[in-house]
Amino acid sequence: MNVSAVLITFNEENNVEAAIRSVCWASEVLVVDAFSSDATGEICRGCGVRLLQREWRGYVDQKNFAMAQASCRWVLSLDADERVPSELSREILQLSEEEAAGYRIRRRTYFLNQWIEHTSWSPDYQIRLFDRTRSRWGGGRLHESVEVNGAVSQLFHPLLHYSYRSVSDFLQRLDRYSRLAAEDFYERGVRTRGYHLLAAPAAAFVKSYLLKRGFQDGLAGLSVSALAGASVFFRYLKLLEMERRLRDGR
Repeated sequence: MNVSAVLITFNEENNVEAAIRSVCWASEVLVVDAFSSDATGEICRGCGVRLLQREWRGYVDQKNFAMAQASCRWVLSLDADERVPSELSREILQLSEEEAAGYRIRRRTYFLNQWIEHTSWSPDYQIRLFDRTRSRWGGGRLHESVEVNGAVSQLFHPLLHYSYRSVSDFLQRLDRYSRLAAEDFYERGVRTRGYHLLAAPAAAFVKSYLLKRGFQDGLAGLSVSALAGASVFFRYLKLLEMERRLRDGR
């Protein structure tokens, strides 16, 4: 199978080289960068990839643009904080181009110096390998996903995800992610109620820690579950802030 490995980036100088190296087996590595202000562009050029620069227009729009620029029919969509291990690359290269229209790949997330095997973060299956002539990115501002017209199969080997370098990194990104989620909520007509700030975060914690067996991941599982509850709380708190600001005309 001939594959274009496609990444979208913005200020990913700490991640992008390792991501690119992990897909050096691909027929093409394409990076669409949103005019990073750090060394992302220079690193990409040094790695010899095909680099395009385009203003940021949201995850869905940026990924659809990047997919359309790929030279190969088959696209592997990769984030800068993800790595393709050799076992997964061999599995991909052995696939037939006519077997399916897309493939789900399980992501293993590394956090607090260990692999998270439970909680709401696991299992995390996403369609990342797909026939671009039969696929399109859709979804909201935050949770984009590939919509495939055709059969979807599943690969055995996982994609490695080094999402957050630390709890501080998680909290810094929480502000942006919760704002995007709140904007999606507001656009869909969702409005904050008391239970959203009380019951919903508690339910997210219980689901992650008990139902998804986060307790089996020890303190890391407890931390991930607590952060899952905090994420839900801040989404609705940002939504409440947005409602009041728009109501008051500010």
